[in-house]
Amino acid sequence: MRWINLFRHIGAYTIDASLIWKMLWIIVGSIALNFLFSYLRAILQESIGYEVAAGQRIHLGDVLKRVPLGYFSQNSVGDILAGVTTELSTLELQGMKMVDVIINGYAKFIAIVLCLIFFSPVAQLFLLSALFFRRWLYRVSAGIAKEPRDNP
Repeated sequence: MRWINLFRHIGAYTIDASLIWKMLWIIVGSIALNFLFSYLRAILQESIGYEVAAGQRIHLGDVLKRVPLGYFSQNSVGDILAGVTTELSTLELQGMKMVDVIINGYAKFIAIVLCLIFFSPVAQLFLLSALFFRRWLYRVSAGIAKEPRDNP
């Protein structure tokens, strides 16, 4: 019986063409902004990943200059080059992922909090209580970590 009342309530509103066009433009605009921000993120992350790996490349070059020449005759140059290239490219990719996770994590958290605060006063109270609980939990755990332990 409850479902019937719900459907009657939904059917009470009419949707006109102007609302449909507004929603369509909002969706198209959101998709365009998503593409733009993804492009900018990719451009910025490439430079960050390169900068993270550049220092390691220079350090590795200095280390290889100090290696005796006999090392290269005993070991395959291809194996050495493959290992170095793999490690440096992994470092570069992980540097980009690290920046992506940190920035997107904070941005998504802030966006979700703002949406919840804007749309629901109950969410405001819940978020504030969760924030205070988190702060209290952090202080308690920091106090426990500082307590001396008896080691047998």
